[in-house]
Amino acid sequence: MVPVEENRLAALVLSAALVVFLSLGGLFFLSGDAFVGSLFWLATLISLGMLLWLVVRIRQRSGQG
Repeated sequence: MVPVEENRLAALVLSAALVVFLSLGGLFFLSGDAFVGSLFWLATLISLGMLLWLVVRIRQRSGQG
């Protein structure tokens, strides 16, 4: 089994969630349900903030920060 660093795996999962939330928000806006679309876009912003925080944390631990 290949060893995986947890922070990098979490960054990959958050990146996938970011794409899914953004696309679902756009689809709901196009279908006419702006409230649900805005909730998905809010989830996108939260995921983006978590991803940026995780990138900073990974860089600090690797000695590049």
